Amino acid sequence: DKNGKVIGQMTNKPADEPQKDTGNWTVKADGTVCATWDHWNSNKPICVALYKLTNGLLLVNEESKKFESLILKDDIKSGNQMN
Repeated sequence: DKNGKVIGQMTNKPADEPQKDTGNWTVKADGTVCATWDHWNSNKPICVALYKLTNGLLLVNEESKKFESLILKDDIKSGNQMN
């Protein structure tokens, strides 16, 4: 949300991680987006660069420089995603 809160859910979760988590997001001066989850990734930030595509957004992990995720425009919704 606009207050820096984030909600996530894994499709295929590791055995030692919860299926859902909450956390906080921030944006660095260079535009990199970082999420720090309450449980996932040992509460260390995961930072990604976002690349605009014709039909979505490509997320590349800042540290590993590898594919992180893809968000299709059809899946992007404005507003409160908790409802």
